Amino acid sequence: MVQRSLAVGALALILLSSAGGLLHGLATRHETLLQLREHYQSAFSLAGQGQMDAARSALQQGMHDNFRYVRVIDAHTHVIKLASLALMLSFIAPLLPLAHGRRRTLAAAFLAGTVLLPGGVLMQIWHPGRPFQAVAALGAV
Repeated sequence: MVQRSLAVGALALILLSSAGGLLHGLATRHETLLQLREHYQSAFSLAGQGQMDAARSALQQGMHDNFRYVRVIDAHTHVIKLASLALMLSFIAPLLPLAHGRRRTLAAAFLAGTVLLPGGVLMQIWHPGRPFQAVAALGAV
């Protein structure tokens, strides 16, 4: 029962994250990369013209957009990697010398961490700081 629950949960997370990554890539990747290029070109051009305040502003906007882009990709890949690990663990779950209830608890905790880690990473886009870093760290534990 634990083995099947862990495997089904892991496969569902892999499929959902893969579909989400595909949709994100199709919808925003090209546009985001063009915006990043514009921000960085503008920053270098403005710096070359001696307009350092405008250059810093363009560079900061580019860095913010890059942070957001990387966080979305991080969350997507974390889910796939952790769910793949959960799938592998489902194969060895019956071999663990633990009581059935303990295996069930560990499997549920692992799947919860697989959701908490990327959830905390994503929330850092809108609310940077310690609280959501703590959520991501809790999911990693």
